[in-house]
Formats: sequence, structure tokens, C-alpha cells
Amino acid sequence: MSSSPTPSASDKASKGIERLRSALYGRISQTDNAIAHLNRVLATSNGTDAFLSTVTYTLRLLHLYLRSLSTLQLHAYARQVLTKALTLPPDTSIAIPAAQLRSAQLATSVRKLSSIISEARTFLRLWGLLGIWEWAADVKRSPPKDHIIRFIVRTQVLVNIFYQIFENGAYLAGKGVLTGWDSRRINKWDLWSTRCWAAHVFLDLAKLWRERVLEKQAGGDEKDNVAKATKERNATALLNNTWSRKLILNSAYAPLTIHWSLENGLVSDFWIGLLGSVTGIIRLRQAWKTTA
Repeated sequence: MSSSPTPSASDKASKGIERLRSALYGRISQTDNAIAHLNRVLATSNGTDAFLSTVTYTLRLLHLYLRSLSTLQLHAYARQVLTKALTLPPDTSIAIPAAQLRSAQLATSVRKLSSIISEARTFLRLWGLLGIWEWAADVKRSPPKDHIIRFIVRTQVLVNIFYQIFENGAYLAGKGVLTGWDSRRINKWDLWSTRCWAAHVFLDLAKLWRERVLEKQAGGDEKDNVAKATKERNATALLNNTWSRKLILNSAYAPLTIHWSLENGLVSDFWIGLLGSVTGIIRLRQAWKTTA
């Protein structure tokens, strides 16, 4: 009676290498797909802005962390120096080690990069009036059926026109393209652009409230319609998902718009970074889904 042959060491090694190669190729394929997907996201204006928004606000949070770390390191080093000061000769110079300066230098670099990206987003919005024009044309062709939502949307179109005009004016004047502007006028236009943005956000919240009211009314009128039960459940699930996403997005935007609408601000840099990151991630996630 013959026994089954046992695999040799070389066979085991070959199978191990084959599994490793297969896993490596799988990871490379996943990376290729992710990069191709990200490229599709960045091929759209909304996807590009969502990506840059996520990056810039995340960098703001990173800057705060590095700045706090640098401050703690410098305080700890200062305490060490003070404890040794009495034992050192009076003319001895004490240099701060490079490790203590690294966090401060990195924090400065991160902050500058965040500012560059933020300015790039403003530059890319210079053509925003074209998109607002297209939006206004769509509203004119197919106005919302509900009179309250119709009023809200038309008002949003109007405030966005003023928002874009104020922002473009402040940005171009700040770069010296529009001459004869002093810093006071530039700051005033910048504030009013954000106030128009704030109006858009709160109008969006009002529209979400009205949509929920209409949804509940429609649900009450059709609660006895058994034939449409499955279809209505699916539509409601999709609506609730979109509605909740918009609610979270605008709720995060609201404090930011109020902050930038006031001369002295409202929230700290931490909250700006956190709320901005929330809005960026929500928008980027949606852009990722729509380009799947």
C-alpha cells in the first residue's frame, strides 16, 4: 500500500512565493483602481473643491497639533535649562536643539500649505458666476412645485450672485487687479461675501425643514395605499439619506459662515479645522460615490 507523496520544501516555497506575488498584485490593482477613481473625482469641479477643502482643513488641524507639540517641547526644554542654569558658567550660551525646533518649523510649513490651497480654491471660484447662471436657468425652466421652496431657491440664486460678486471683487482687489481699493473696502467686501454665503446656508436649512414637512404630509395622505408601499419605502430611504447628509453638511457650515461674517469672528481655529474637515469629508464622500 503506497502512501501519498509529501510536498518537498521547494514546492512549499514556490507556493508561498506564488501567494505573496498574488497578494502583491492584488494590492497594486487596488491602488490602481483607487488612483483612477480619485482622478475621476478631480476631473469634476465639485470633486476638486471637495478634495482641496478636505486637505486644507485637515492641515489646519495638523498645524494646531504641531504648534501645541512645539510649545510643550519648548516649555519642557526651558525647564531643563532653568534647572541647569545655576551650575553653568555665566557666559555659557545654550542653543536650542534641532529636535525642539522641528515641530515649530513643520507647523509653519503646514500652515503655509493650507493657506496656498485655500487661495487656490478662491481662484478656482472666480468663474462661479457661470455655474450660478446655469443653476438660475434650471430653476427658471423647472421651478419647484411648492411655493415656499420655490421662493427659497430663487432667493438662494440671488444671494449666490452677490456672494460671487463680493468674493471676486475682494480677491481681485487684494491681488492688485482692481485698483483704488483700500484694505477697509476689501475687508468689507470679503465680509459681505461670507454673509451672502451664510444666507445661502440658512436658506438651505429652511428648505430642508420644508421638505420634511411636505414628506410627512405626503406620508399621511398615502398611508393607506398598499400598492405603493414598497416603492415608497425605497424612495423614503433614499430621501432620508440625502436629507440627513444635507442637514449635517449645512449644520457644520452654519457656524463657519457666522464666524467669517463677523469682524471679530466667533469660533476658535480648532473648531474651524474640525467643522471644515467634516464638510470636506461629506462632500468628498459624495463626489466619490457619484464618480464610481
